[in-house]
Amino acid sequence: NEEFRLAAVMDRLSTTMEIWQGNTMACVQCHSHPYDPIKHEEFYGMMAFFNNTMDNDNDNDYPKASLLSPNERLMKSILESRLSNFKSNGDSISEDYQIALNEFISIQPNSVPIILELPIDSSRKTVVFEKGNWLVHGEEVSPSIPSFLPEMAQNFPKNRLGLAQWLVSEENPLTARVVVNRIWEQIFGRGIVTTVEDFGTQSESPTHPELLDWLALRFINEHQWSIKSLIKEIMMSKT
Repeated sequence: NEEFRLAAVMDRLSTTMEIWQGNTMACVQCHSHPYDPIKHEEFYGMMAFFNNTMDNDNDNDYPKASLLSPNERLMKSILESRLSNFKSNGDSISEDYQIALNEFISIQPNSVPIILELPIDSSRKTVVFEKGNWLVHGEEVSPSIPSFLPEMAQNFPKNRLGLAQWLVSEENPLTARVVVNRIWEQIFGRGIVTTVEDFGTQSESPTHPELLDWLALRFINEHQWSIKSLIKEIMMSKT
């Protein structure tokens, strides 16, 4: 069970870095990256962000969180207010009250599988696996960002939430470039950087670096990370 749990944790790390940072980190679990400045130990510093989750080999997607859409939350709030007014006025159960009550009951949240963090007093230690072998433990490491990337702000928690905050922080402009490039590739069939999941030293240089930077800044500042707005801007241009 522990071997498969660790395989899943490493996969989450590698996938996250490819999708959001355009970096191939899978091989670093065994050795330092041969081309990019990613050290073997830094892989496990990043893995520590993912290694404190409550993973169980369940077949029923447990635990789940009940989530309402923004519109559903708004409607539920309006109905709660109406029902409260009915009760405070001492009205008998009228047809309007019954309609509001039925509408309120009909709003059912969607159940979404989630991964919970372990309590602080049950947190796991993360160690370097020598040559990637999970049975051969090296030095202990704490959650940390590879040195070639921008540092994480001190006020961000050293967990998955903090990592998510770091990914979309102003100090980490790489995320916006990678996302914009991926959207461009989906629309036109070829990215501004053709190696969509590799922005490292072995990647192709961007064909139009100023355009990539401009779109990335627009994506953050003007579109507030809205992919829909980004796509609209690209598709309504003369490109």
